Amino acid sequence: MHGRDYRDVVGGLLATGGGVFVFFYAWANYDLGTLAHMGPGLFPAALGFVMAAMGAVVLVPALFRKGEALKLKLRPVIAIVASIAVFALTIGRFGLVPAVVATVVVSSLAETRPNVWTIAILAAALAGLGVLIFVVALGLPIPLFAWKP
Repeated sequence: MHGRDYRDVVGGLLATGGGVFVFFYAWANYDLGTLAHMGPGLFPAALGFVMAAMGAVVLVPALFRKGEALKLKLRPVIAIVASIAVFALTIGRFGLVPAVVATVVVSSLAETRPNVWTIAILAAALAGLGVLIFVVALGLPIPLFAWKP
């Protein structure tokens, strides 16, 4: 056991720092407006504030709690960063559905023993939700399937 719970300390610091960054970025670059006439920056600023507050709620008790040593596992970090890159590289060339499926497959490599059925069900569900939310409900002009070499 160590003097502090470093997992929650690091997580709380990241959440607090990210929230503070989003809050000040929205405040400096967008019109906040008023509560009666909200500007484009009010919602991101509010979310940044809430995120910073929740990070502080995690951080402060962790400073006074004993915890395990922090062990960094590179496999999940690399898999998640790679999945974001895969989505960014495939959405424009192949469409929404293949991009979501590829993202789920690459992010599943974070697990040491990924289950093929779980990955298939998750990929189908997320692709379906993406179509329903972004194309059907919001009407965004995102091609579902495309081929642009």
